[in-house]
Amino acid sequence: MEERIIGPALVKVYLLFLWIFCAVGLRAQFILNQEGQAFGNTPFFNDSLIAAQHIHTIAGFYTYKKGAEAFKPSPDTFRYTFNQNGQLIASMEILQKGASKDSIFHHYGYFENGQLRFHRYAAYGGAISEHFAYDSLARLMSIALHRDVYDHRKDTLLSSVKMRTETLRYHTDKPQNFTRYNNYQKPYLEVSKDFDAENYLRSITTYYRISQNSENTKFSYNQTGLLANKASFTDTAQVAHNEWRYRYDQWGNLIEMHRCENGIFLTDYQIVYDYKTGFLGSLIIKDVRTEQLSILRFTNYSYYPKH
Repeated sequence: MEERIIGPALVKVYLLFLWIFCAVGLRAQFILNQEGQAFGNTPFFNDSLIAAQHIHTIAGFYTYKKGAEAFKPSPDTFRYTFNQNGQLIASMEILQKGASKDSIFHHYGYFENGQLRFHRYAAYGGAISEHFAYDSLARLMSIALHRDVYDHRKDTLLSSVKMRTETLRYHTDKPQNFTRYNNYQKPYLEVSKDFDAENYLRSITTYYRISQNSENTKFSYNQTGLLANKASFTDTAQVAHNEWRYRYDQWGNLIEMHRCENGIFLTDYQIVYDYKTGFLGSLIIKDVRTEQLSILRFTNYSYYPKH
């Protein structure tokens, strides 16, 4: 059999193709934001990417500055923890408050099919947890609220008492819409969702049956289909009382968020990624009115063993 020798030019082309292929693979979206969930209280990381890279924890620390002042170091820290499926299972923020420390935590559990099973968070000097149940169509059917006693030092749940359960009943004519019932099985909230011809979510309307108050949240997208704007309006208001504007890089990674209230630009968020890995590097938060700048640098990644 005749052997074929690859010339130097062809080798260069092959290596260039391989480099581009690897770069694109590494630049998969690290943060998900199609419903405006980024850096909120529900999981927002790309669990497939987290699992593929065997990431266990992402930890960082804060520095602060105001105006022309120099950056000031601080003992404030933040940590995300993931399971081996890449799912976010905990976040912990520790802030120094004078002589004491304030811990802000969120814990998450999942069913085998990946749906969120519970969300536990700090509240009222203790912990509250929401437990979720779904039907065979993967639709949320009930939310049970528990009062928990949790020992952070031992990472142990000491007790959990159910306080109430609310249920959702979906409409037969428009199955994306539902009525929410309170603990006494009385309806109190109507939720309607509108989608366009391409199945993009365009609006969510919530209507409280007793007070007759309503809120309409509108969604718009950029030319590549990524969420560009999320704005919430009360009743017949012409200006959104809460609005988020989003911008992305060429890879589809979220790089900027602007928060506005009643038409006033309040907070600027800049998300920075490591240029080599595409991993989350820093979150820069600026209070527009006070010029207070907070930088959360994610400097420490830990990993599960590769099998």
